[in-house]
Amino acid sequence: MIKEYFKTEWKGMLTALAVSLVLALICGAYIYFIGMPITEARNKFNEGVKAMDIGDNKTAKSLFEESNKLWWTAETQQYLDKTK
Repeated sequence: MIKEYFKTEWKGMLTALAVSLVLALICGAYIYFIGMPITEARNKFNEGVKAMDIGDNKTAKSLFEESNKLWWTAETQQYLDKTK
């Protein structure tokens, strides 16, 4: 019974497996190329805001520049302009 099922449904199973692998690769690529850089840039931005709050504008400026290199945002640019 099971052998007959696999004989008739093997194409559908391979198609489902292939689609699953493609979706997993797309999700992984999104995380690697978009999600991680945005997160790292946001972390640098937050560190820069903290440095700016304690009055260390030199460190804040370098952190905002690093953040903009990773992922440019208008908010980071505004804070970077404030440090000049």
